[in-house]
Amino acid sequence: MDGDVSSDPMEGVENKEQSTPINVDVDEQPTPQNHIPSENAEMHAGEEEIVMKRKRKKTSKAWYGFTIVTLSNGTKKAQCIHCKTKLTYGDSGTTSTLKRHLAICKPHKDYEEKQNLLNFPLIKFDGDAGHEKLPSLIRPDAKYDGNKMREAIATWVLGTEQPFSVVEDDLFVHMMKTATPLFEKTNRTSTKADCFKIYEHEKKTLKALTKAASKISLTTDCWKSSHQKIEYMVITGHFIDHNWRLQKRVLSFVHVPPPRTGLDIADGIYKCLKHWEIEDKIFTISVDNAAYNDRALRRLKEIFSRVRKLTCGGRLFHVRCCAHILNLLVKDGLAMIDSVIREVREGIKYINNSEARLQTFSNIAHQLQIQDRKLLLDVPTRWNSTYDMLSVALKFKDVFPRFAEYEPHFHHLPNDEEWVHVESVCTNVISGSDYPTSNLYLIEVFRVKETLDKGSLSKNDFIKTMVTKMKEKFDKYWGECHLVMAIASVLDPRFKMKLVEFSFPTIYSNAEKNIEEVKKALYEMYEEYLEIHDASVREAATPANGCGGNEVSKTSLGSGWEAFGEFIKNTDLERPEKSELDMYLEEGVYRDPRQKGMDSFKALEWWNVHKLKYRVLSKMVMDVLAIPISTVASEATFSAGTSLWNQEKIKGTFDKLKTRELTIDYLNLLIFDHVGGFFLQKEEMPIEVLLPTGTNFAGLNLL
Repeated sequence: MDGDVSSDPMEGVENKEQSTPINVDVDEQPTPQNHIPSENAEMHAGEEEIVMKRKRKKTSKAWYGFTIVTLSNGTKKAQCIHCKTKLTYGDSGTTSTLKRHLAICKPHKDYEEKQNLLNFPLIKFDGDAGHEKLPSLIRPDAKYDGNKMREAIATWVLGTEQPFSVVEDDLFVHMMKTATPLFEKTNRTSTKADCFKIYEHEKKTLKALTKAASKISLTTDCWKSSHQKIEYMVITGHFIDHNWRLQKRVLSFVHVPPPRTGLDIADGIYKCLKHWEIEDKIFTISVDNAAYNDRALRRLKEIFSRVRKLTCGGRLFHVRCCAHILNLLVKDGLAMIDSVIREVREGIKYINNSEARLQTFSNIAHQLQIQDRKLLLDVPTRWNSTYDMLSVALKFKDVFPRFAEYEPHFHHLPNDEEWVHVESVCTNVISGSDYPTSNLYLIEVFRVKETLDKGSLSKNDFIKTMVTKMKEKFDKYWGECHLVMAIASVLDPRFKMKLVEFSFPTIYSNAEKNIEEVKKALYEMYEEYLEIHDASVREAATPANGCGGNEVSKTSLGSGWEAFGEFIKNTDLERPEKSELDMYLEEGVYRDPRQKGMDSFKALEWWNVHKLKYRVLSKMVMDVLAIPISTVASEATFSAGTSLWNQEKIKGTFDKLKTRELTIDYLNLLIFDHVGGFFLQKEEMPIEVLLPTGTNFAGLNLL
């Protein structure tokens, strides 16, 4: 109320910058003409008029740092809210003492400094050589820019897949007006146009990146929309930029008309490459093991071979998706316990459909002293999520039959023998696995083969039968040497040839022959890159006037440094006795005792540091380590876009949907640079079924 002394020191702070500055210590409120009696009113005897006396409102800025406290003896003091010092203040309302205290109060000064700074995350820009800046809209010297605000809104709409109409929503407008009163409402048509502008801008940026890339590797995958009944193919480019950062960019969504044939796939890929003007930069193409992909890759290989020489005679051009092979391999094993998997999956669904069932299941788990508090529901198409579901369910195998006693309609109960099979599969045959990069996949394949070999020696007939089927699939796809996987591991300074020599005897029956094949391909590839390097050096050493390299006109050289530069260009053409590849392989493998595990080492960072030492080999590494060993990246694009491509409420044409998905992918780098992280892709993930933490044993028979 106006008649009360404010006990909140921050009362009225929000509007203090908009109010007229107050330069006096004591301010009095004018007495209103129309009086309303209140508890502060006093009646003077013999007078008919009621005289209102109102307590003066403390409007001096000094009171923002103090609050009124009453001591035990009834004395009132002004207490500093920062250092808790109590000061005496006069009835006259003077605030000179309070102001003097605030001038020397260190906690108050620290508070004021913090108030002047906004803790926004800093941004790193490539063009600033690593320097950090505040976002342009919130720098202390910045002015409100409506165009930048519209660009930010369009970026948000694209990144979060919001409908364009969201910008016209009253609550959205209210939020933006609250953030900045200068915000001007926009409409869906303008936002749509802004989104297309971002698309075109990011497309130009990506085109510049692909133009600067030495080689580009592709992944492609096909998908059918469950709503539109239309088949799409996504084409993703992988390359390492000049800063030695691995780039993964969606280049196009292609509509593949039925029937889907190898020629249709090849034509769609080639048209995309022509559009981006990168048809002469393609290094490898990674696809799954579908028959139409084999036909498409043969067609593309013929086309590219007519124009230019493919690396290693084209032996690296077609890369089979290792994750897909591993998926087929494990699925053959899981097929032996398919009925158990279905029972566990349906049982978890049944429990998760009711809060009461979850509580009962949790109570039984608590009674059996099981510490885990969650179940997992797998994604049927992801075998590693199925493994995780079974591994967690094994911990609750004693809970399921007891739960059935309280739920007469619960019939999803694997028997003891089936649980034994599940445990055998999870511990002896498969285990959780990520999709590692190309330089790390060889050790993953070695681990799979080693596990299968051990399983084939098992005394358990069930395991033996399962492993036999899995080994047949392994030999079908990995019976021959996988050059990309091997060469990528050699170019990791932690492994070099040692990992090949260690793992090949386990993976292949004819290990020595395959090791020699890897060495031969490695040196053949290096010679090709060396020839390209020598050609570029000769071109740079040849003067523009056509004179020979040694006939340098004295008049064309302004100083001795220029003459020395010409001398260096000529000597660069002389090949050393020992090649960079020989020196690299002869050196010991890289070991850093400070690093723990494989994840802490960054191969690209190591090569970026040593690129001057290995000028030719580093260019070869830049292309090889960018090769995707699986098509998981392309599959994830469809997983991320499922809500967009499948929703019935979206009636847009294919081109509109394609543009929106491509823009979201282009924005990945933009958002990474401006915010510090990628948009989270909505890829299908296992569902965590959390059990209640509390226990309620009402109606539960504990005997």
